[in-house]
Amino acid sequence: MKHKETPEQDSAQPAENLVEETVESPEKTSEAPVEPDNAEPADEIAEIRRQLDEKEAALQDMSGKYLRLAAEYDNYRRRTQKEKDALYTETIAEVVSQWLPVLDNLDRAEFLSASYESDEAQKICEGVVLIQKQVKTVLDQLGVSEIESLDRPFDPQLHDAVMHVEDDQAGPSTVVEVLRKGYQVNDRVIRHVMVKVAN
Repeated sequence: MKHKETPEQDSAQPAENLVEETVESPEKTSEAPVEPDNAEPADEIAEIRRQLDEKEAALQDMSGKYLRLAAEYDNYRRRTQKEKDALYTETIAEVVSQWLPVLDNLDRAEFLSASYESDEAQKICEGVVLIQKQVKTVLDQLGVSEIESLDRPFDPQLHDAVMHVEDDQAGPSTVVEVLRKGYQVNDRVIRHVMVKVAN
């Protein structure tokens, strides 16, 4: 008579087989090779190099912008300084030109007072000369100077010829007389010299 297996024994048998099947020998397991800790992957190195190239390009771009900005500022500084100097010269020329008739009258007063021999006339002449010296000091401080012309060659940039004479003792196109003084500030002519030219 055969022994009938119970359902409990049937269910236990496959469990034992399952345990035996899942347990594998160490010889059959395959492990991936382990890389050393100090080795860096190639893609990480490539990424670092790419970042360095980007930083270098950005640095070159910033350096170029800085150099261009410095050059533009230097040009701006020189241009504004030149404009400032030109404006200062023009302002001085404009103000002094308004005072030139007064200087002309002082010259006439000196000439007329010197032609009299009385003590009063001589004192007036001395007073006029002192005023002229003060005026000349102020003009010198402003950079304004009288244009020297007597016995010099005629220069249309500086002189205004209103008379022409023949003079054997003077050279050709020579200024022999100053009829009205002229002034300049730096290279800017405030008023041309009114002259008489020989030959």
